[in-house]
Amino acid sequence: SPRADGNCGILASWAAQAARAKGATVQVIYPHDRYIRPCIGCYQCYNTGTCIYRDEMDVIIPALEHARLLVICTPVYTNTVPAGLKLLQDRCQAYHAWRTLTASSSQKNGLVFAVAGRKGMENFTCIQSTLRAFLNNLSIPLAGEVLVDRMDERRDIRTIAGVAEQVQELVHRTLG
Repeated sequence: SPRADGNCGILASWAAQAARAKGATVQVIYPHDRYIRPCIGCYQCYNTGTCIYRDEMDVIIPALEHARLLVICTPVYTNTVPAGLKLLQDRCQAYHAWRTLTASSSQKNGLVFAVAGRKGMENFTCIQSTLRAFLNNLSIPLAGEVLVDRMDERRDIRTIAGVAEQVQELVHRTLG
């Protein structure tokens, strides 16, 4: 999320708390706070296993490689994910290239926690497609999702009964 103190930041904090309770080390990454250049589709990463750009993806990709669980918390912005998250997704092509070149495989799972301003689960169709493609490209199975609509009306996710527990239970179950 672009705002660490927003609803997705709160979702991320609940997920982090649940993961720590299971003994996991947690790293929360806010793509909007990172210097990430856009992918230019040069495919040099498929020759070398690394991107031509040296930026903060050099820290994010190793963190992703060592993760057991990838939790994506995102709002729906104009029928897609925010720009910072999209930059990160596109630049993870280098991670896919490295995994392809080295025949690397690792067991990890993915969770998606998302909010939308308008009423209706159809508001999430756009990001579900994008995020499933992203996770699939990295061979990370989607283990579950929590989708919360009507946030323009509800405002604060902490006021919605059961959401924190749903997030924490899903993280606990996924981490085993």
